[in-house]
Amino acid sequence: TGFEIQQHQVIAAMRLGQGVLALDTGFVRTRDSGTPTLPMDMIEDDGVRIGLRYTATHDFGTVEARAYVHTIEHLMNNYSLRPLLPGNMPMESPATSDDYGVSLGVSIPQGVHTLRFGTDFHRNEFDAYQRNMVTGAVQDTINEATRTRWGTYAEWQAEWSDQWSSLLGIRNDTVFSNAAGVTSFFAPAAADAAAFNARDRSFTDVNFDVVASLRYTPNDWSTYELGFARKNRAPSLLERYLWTPLGANAGMADGRTYLGNLALDSETSYQLAFTADYHGEKWQVKATPFYNIVNDYIQGVPIARLAAGQPVLQYQNVSRADLYGIDGSFRYAFTEDFGIRGVVSYVRGVNRSNDDNLYRIAPLHGMLAFDGRMLGWKNTLELVLAAEQNKTAAYN
Repeated sequence: TGFEIQQHQVIAAMRLGQGVLALDTGFVRTRDSGTPTLPMDMIEDDGVRIGLRYTATHDFGTVEARAYVHTIEHLMNNYSLRPLLPGNMPMESPATSDDYGVSLGVSIPQGVHTLRFGTDFHRNEFDAYQRNMVTGAVQDTINEATRTRWGTYAEWQAEWSDQWSSLLGIRNDTVFSNAAGVTSFFAPAAADAAAFNARDRSFTDVNFDVVASLRYTPNDWSTYELGFARKNRAPSLLERYLWTPLGANAGMADGRTYLGNLALDSETSYQLAFTADYHGEKWQVKATPFYNIVNDYIQGVPIARLAAGQPVLQYQNVSRADLYGIDGSFRYAFTEDFGIRGVVSYVRGVNRSNDDNLYRIAPLHGMLAFDGRMLGWKNTLELVLAAEQNKTAAYN
């Protein structure tokens, strides 16, 4: 692929009282040696993470706690891996992202019932800017943006019999997002900077999720499950705080230029899925058809403003989008040493506000793999297939 990757990981565990404390640290360094994309190339990406996990079993149940820190330094430019086109300036775009969080969960079995509840906290701090390598001029892409999520949940699982079981859960996520005003900008973006700085950039999104499922196991070779969920997603930092469409397209890599929107609402998704699972000692066939209705779906919408000769795409809430399709998988073991397995996935996406196709929906695709063991070696021959995608968004 042209990527050079170094990866290091250290895992250690020790017993602590009635539980186990595990440390997981890692470092990933990526260097791109020649896979140009538009409008900039990824040059390097360094990520470091440290995680602690504690799990303990008590008379009342189990307790699991987790804490983690993850930091990334990312660099893109348009001159290291490609010749500059006439009239183009050498530009670079560094970015840093810091994530940290904690979680605490408790699981309490009570006969055929199991209660789970807990809380978790996650915070992301993100900065990115562009620099003209000739003049040294700098423009903020996103300046001191933060997204903090505090969540709580409760879940009830019941094993009513050998054949019937159910799951009911509820979750609340409160998401706080903010960004500092633009302090550095190129002269053509002065009006956008002034308009952005004059707006309130602090938001609180209060979202509630609900999930319910019912599972039926009539025999030892089949299982059926029906599930419903209501889920929410608060806007991302890029969707909300991209304050000007000039310059880079902030990572979409589709040749278009995007603009954020401070007026975005959270998406609300209603999901219905049914799973049929047939299995034996040597085989399994599983299929999950699903239908998903998303209110206030967020996508880039053309506006009356041009950049590089094309309409700017501003993130906006589409009144309704539908996504439906099927996921399937199978496996069969001819012998203990040889077998075949595969997956298939199809998603259809429709913007119900204008009956256009949703953007960036993968076509029908799948994977077929042959696995074998011989003379101590494990071998896999894998074939990945994808159909043509002819249901593309008219605007792009």
